[in-house]
Amino acid sequence: MNKCNSITRFEEFLNENMLEDKANKALKSILYQTTEDSFKTNVSSLATKIAELTDGVVPPLDIDFLSLNNTNSKIVDIDYEKQSLIKNNLKLFSCPNTYRIPNDDKLEELSSDEYLGHNITEYYKNHPEAFEPMSMLLDIAYDEDKLSKQEEGLSNAYANMKSKAEEMPWLVDIIIRCKDKKAKEESFNKLKQVMLELTQANLVIHDSVNLCMKLKKCLNITPLELLLKEYQDKYALLFEEYDNVREFYNEVVIIGNGSL
Repeated sequence: MNKCNSITRFEEFLNENMLEDKANKALKSILYQTTEDSFKTNVSSLATKIAELTDGVVPPLDIDFLSLNNTNSKIVDIDYEKQSLIKNNLKLFSCPNTYRIPNDDKLEELSSDEYLGHNITEYYKNHPEAFEPMSMLLDIAYDEDKLSKQEEGLSNAYANMKSKAEEMPWLVDIIIRCKDKKAKEESFNKLKQVMLELTQANLVIHDSVNLCMKLKKCLNITPLELLLKEYQDKYALLFEEYDNVREFYNEVVIIGNGSL
């Protein structure tokens, strides 16, 4: 799909949804570029949050940060089937035909990067599709095996979080009743870590669903959105289930200034 056709479709979209028929073309062009940039950012952000939810890593939001070029990377063609998938579900904007992935030397360099670290480099090695996030999201949404694998990843992450959360009342009991100061401090530190992880997981899944809603007018990834909503509900219930523990934790941290 060429850029001109994409802009024409965008102008039609604006006429129908945002502006009147006689809207200024220059304004439309500016709106197009701004909206496309925002769309790409939201796509990358959603792909990043999915990696955090299922793989426990947070890749950089902007792939340009990696400074890929002709020397340290190679160009990968998006095959016809995937291009068709993109065209059929991308309601606005142009679809890519290629993307870059780092070569082995660049991956080795990234693994020693203090900001990225080994885990993110391993994630890139195992998920080269992460370098074209829109294609990756559509693959997950419409490939039954990949959607099933995504569900398995979310399920495992949730089960792990639930298991940790179930220990919180026991940790609170130690903090309240135990006379050993060291045991109290160790239990409090464990409680703090679990609280942080639970809060972060709840926030990330919530943000993921919100991003799906923002993308809905431009990109159809409904199966993935429904899966994320399912786990948003699960995390919300888990968060509410231990509301009393969170209240206790906040009292210790805020009112007691963290002293036991």
